[in-house]
Amino acid sequence: MKPFSFFLMFGMAVSSVSAWGNRVLSVTSNEEQVTLTNEATSRRWQLNESVCLIKGDKELACGYVGRLTEKTLVVKVESRSYKVAPGYDVTLQREQRYPASTTSSEMAVAKGNPIVDISAGPIAGWNYLFAMVPQVQVAVSRTFSLGIDLRYAQSTNLGISANALGGMLSLNYFHSHYAFRGLIFTLGVGTYGITLSDPTTTESSSPIAVEALVGWRGKPHWGLPIDIGISGGLQYVTGKASGTFVNKFSGVLPALSVYFGYSL
Repeated sequence: MKPFSFFLMFGMAVSSVSAWGNRVLSVTSNEEQVTLTNEATSRRWQLNESVCLIKGDKELACGYVGRLTEKTLVVKVESRSYKVAPGYDVTLQREQRYPASTTSSEMAVAKGNPIVDISAGPIAGWNYLFAMVPQVQVAVSRTFSLGIDLRYAQSTNLGISANALGGMLSLNYFHSHYAFRGLIFTLGVGTYGITLSDPTTTESSSPIAVEALVGWRGKPHWGLPIDIGISGGLQYVTGKASGTFVNKFSGVLPALSVYFGYSL
């Protein structure tokens, strides 16, 4: 073998090893978290640093470094163009457009992550049901959003008609993914306007309510841009409900919600 040919082949081999140094070890079932070998030899990766996975001439997915050790790193995927599978050899490319100093909310907007979510579904407890609760959330960072929802219920029991109209402001923390995905913790505060009436009298009250919920949200594999979610917890309604309004809508009450949503 001629010396030139040997060095050419050696150089190609070295460049190949350098180019394909990161191997995909595992991918979560929802394809939103990828674990890879950490082969950084010069400048080390940093938590929350923006990164893309490249295979050949294809940009498979982009996201940010969510967890990091000397041997592995976890990329939390925010946008995906092609499937990522265990065993793939990929290069990790830093996105110069989104340096590590960029704030989470700026990165979310720049990378096309959803910043507004619209959802609806029932909220129920042992003795009450709000059959359709529309909610709007706005992401203020990668992991937090502010939301507002409206609640309306009507019932009649033993000749007493009850109407409840309420609203809740919420702060939502997205623990495992970016906004509107994964494990969600919610704190809310609001009020209800309750009116009770029978053929002769009418009573009204406006109790304050607070709630704490834990839930999960994700996108099922059915090809539609619709998310599904479920959450449960407690709400506390101040005061005492008069009469027979849904067996007294006050005190510490369980809350369970199932909802469908669409993120913009």
